[in-house]
Amino acid sequence: MRKRTKEPKKAASRPLLCPPLTREEAIRRLGKLKEVWKVSDESTLIDELVREFTTIFQDCIVLRDVDSYHRTRNGQKFRDPANVIYVDVPLSVDEDRQSLTEYLNTLRERAVEILEDDSITVTAHPVYSAAF
Repeated sequence: MRKRTKEPKKAASRPLLCPPLTREEAIRRLGKLKEVWKVSDESTLIDELVREFTTIFQDCIVLRDVDSYHRTRNGQKFRDPANVIYVDVPLSVDEDRQSLTEYLNTLRERAVEILEDDSITVTAHPVYSAAF
């Protein structure tokens, strides 16, 4: 009787991703963004941000419940989980400052309306990366 060998598992095929977004296209997409979110809590806000970021910039990374620690006035340390979203935007912090500032301010204002009690930080930093 012939011994049966296991076939190696095929790697799941990765979907074909969009080509990199150009600076001009990113600015055009930012200018078109006028939609108002219809969300009421943090969970649906994150889903809406993911939808928006993948629509405008094609991708984003969401880290949920990241450990964030604070110290109270009486010296006690407490854990306050945070959600962090990274978006790689093909814009220059220097050259596209006005477009980025307007978008980030709108983003923060919309988030503050939904999450009245939570701290919301929106930042932009230049990142230099190389494709492999």
